[in-house]
Order: sequence, then structure tokens, then C-alpha cells
Amino acid sequence: MRAGKWGAYADGPRPAGGRRLAAVVIVLAVAGLLGWGLTHPNAGCACGPTISFGRHQPGFRRLAGAPQRAVLRLPVHIRLASELGRPEGVYAGSSHAALVLYGAGSRYGAFRFTAAPLPDGFGARAVRELASECDVCTENRLVLLAPGVRGALMADGNGPNSVTWRENGMQMVVLGPADSFDGSRAVAAARALAQANAR
Repeated sequence: MRAGKWGAYADGPRPAGGRRLAAVVIVLAVAGLLGWGLTHPNAGCACGPTISFGRHQPGFRRLAGAPQRAVLRLPVHIRLASELGRPEGVYAGSSHAALVLYGAGSRYGAFRFTAAPLPDGFGARAVRELASECDVCTENRLVLLAPGVRGALMADGNGPNSVTWRENGMQMVVLGPADSFDGSRAVAAARALAQANAR
């Protein structure tokens, strides 16, 4: 396995359940998302890492204040997309990682947007590989998010649905529960955020 190939997900052994679950595991770790706790009953496969879509985000510190102001205190520079609605929380993590949590009241339901400096070796080729190597996903392809920005959609597999992309020297990921954040919602949320950050 080439360095960065699964760079956006959490650290740990590759569990049973196919490449989709392995991708989820490794991409989350590089973004600094360790120790996840499952709060949504259908957010992932029971055999993999647990993922929290609730207020508590292990490994992250919630920043006080209005989301637009909290974003200015993050260790990385990101912009929010106003059309998504007001986030439920903005979080700073170790290794210059950032997390923005959207709740069920957002335009596309509950999901998380993470951003962190690009891991070594996580180039355009790694994104293309993520978009073609999920054997258990019904939807696994490259999607256009903004001019010159393509992301890897991984959806309808055995875990959460996600889009991973590279932008402004960062690896960005939207990820949400499979039962409420389907592939079309994941692409729409990623597109809104990619376009906001391209401005």
C-alpha cells in the first residue's frame, strides 16, 4: 500500500469488510480523528471504528463563540458555506486538524467536515485511487466539486458515506451517517464547501 493512499482515514489494522472500511479507518487518522465514539446507530459497520456525529468529538476541542468567529481561530484556514446552514460546532484538533460539525437541521443533515494539511504522498493520484478502489461501495467515483477540484465519492458500502478531496494544500473530507447522508447529499455538501474555499 503506497503512503497516503488511504491517508484521510483512521489509523489501525485493516479490518474485515472490504476496502471501503479500510479507507474510512485510515483517512480519519491522518486528519487527527482518533478515538471516535458512535452516537448514530447507523453511522458505520459494527466491525470498524466508531464515529461520532454528536457534540463530543474525541481528539478535538470545541471552540466557543459563533461558528463564523470560531473558524478564524482554527489551526488551518477554511471557509464555511452559508448555504449549508449554521454548524453545531467548530473544533480544533492536534496536528493542525479542524472539524466542523453539522447537525440534522443543516441543509443536508448531520455530517462532519474535516480539514488538515495534506499527508505525504496524498496527491491527485491518491484521490483517483480512492475513487476507484472501494469494492463494497455502490457509488465510488471522481466527482467535480469546483473548477480544478475533484473529489472521491465513497458511498453505499458498509460504513459512512464520504467525499475526500485536496484543496489549498489541505485534505478535506465530508463524512456522514449512511442512513441520512447518501451519496447525492455527500457530493452536494462537498461541492458547497469546495466552492466556498475556492473563493
